[in-house]
Amino acid sequence: MKQLYKNHSFFNLLMGRVMINAGDSLYYVATTWTVLQWTHNPLIVGVTNTLLMVPMCISFLFGPLVDVIPLKKTLLLTPILQCLILALIASLYLIDYLNVYALIILVTVAMFCTQIGYPAQSKAIPLLVKKEKLLSANSAMSIAYQGTDVIMNSISGIVVAIIAFIPLYFTNSLIFLIASLFMLNIKIPNLNNKEKSKSTYLQNLKEGAIEISKSLLLIVALVSGVINFGLGLLYTWIPLKADDLGGAYYYGLLMALFSLGLIIGSLVTPYIKNMNIGYGKLLILLNITSGLILIIINYIPSIGFIILFPVAFITISISNVSLASIQQKVIPEHMLARLTTIITSISAISLPAGSFIGGVLVKNIGINFTLVIGGGLFIIASLIFFISKPYRLLPQIEKIEYQHMFKSREIQK
Repeated sequence: MKQLYKNHSFFNLLMGRVMINAGDSLYYVATTWTVLQWTHNPLIVGVTNTLLMVPMCISFLFGPLVDVIPLKKTLLLTPILQCLILALIASLYLIDYLNVYALIILVTVAMFCTQIGYPAQSKAIPLLVKKEKLLSANSAMSIAYQGTDVIMNSISGIVVAIIAFIPLYFTNSLIFLIASLFMLNIKIPNLNNKEKSKSTYLQNLKEGAIEISKSLLLIVALVSGVINFGLGLLYTWIPLKADDLGGAYYYGLLMALFSLGLIIGSLVTPYIKNMNIGYGKLLILLNITSGLILIIINYIPSIGFIILFPVAFITISISNVSLASIQQKVIPEHMLARLTTIITSISAISLPAGSFIGGVLVKNIGINFTLVIGGGLFIIASLIFFISKPYRLLPQIEKIEYQHMFKSREIQK
């Protein structure tokens, strides 16, 4: 891992990712909590979370663009745009021109920038590190990502409660400006891939969709959609649960526990390659465990809740980091952004639906039983994975190759 940090360009990418995620976490928590405090309406909170997840659902539209636009330009411009948007939000509030709807719309636009930037960052990793270092590189990126979440989510509730709106969003804008400086110092190798210019945007999009439809990645994306519906419920459940418990402090605490589980998953992911169990079987067992924890967690003492709540989300991080490494290993570079964004869109399209339904469920059946439904979705996802023989029989992660994921002949370069 230390050798990765000596790689100047990878280190700048990593630090840029840290700053971008810090900014994303801060304005996500700040906006959700602000909307709740301005409206006191669970349905509007659900709608807000829904809109903030829409960019992720249509990220497949950005994949072909990331594949053809110079990578350095994409990495640099996305944080700059977010910097300007957040400065605009603070300025509109300063002159009393900002209402809840304008806030939601502008933050949603900022989220679009995030969803363009993330596949670009993912595409940059295999260009900056050696193939055998991909799992470690993705783990490092995820640890940085989730570690930032733990810190920002721990303090965001308190920060939102004690810092005024204008300095909060101006500070958030500055964070993205710093991120752009890190991205500026990344040196991307010249790929000289002339094939990129021979196809239109729609042809590139269609080609990516055809390849996904012939692969096991389609099943992975669809079942991940079931899990993401449960996560959508959770994203709405957390601020409402915090409000029920007593305020912004509890929001920060719950978000910190959630992120702690993700960072633990990122830390242990590099070691799963040494486990004598197939990748498919491992994730089936982990998802069942997570589902059972979420079902029982509201009905045990508080200390048990604090311990088990982060454990429930270790699976999510292990799945995300390992899947990213598998994709970077088996998908050719010139199609990587297209295919990964299609997978992201298929799996994420249920997130906003889950978030909206979460607001409805909390209002009609209560906070505790809503989380039970979320846990049940994890178990259903595991059962679907178990039924899929190709997934169930996947080998250890280090042994997964192109032929395990794709039915067709190798993608032409």
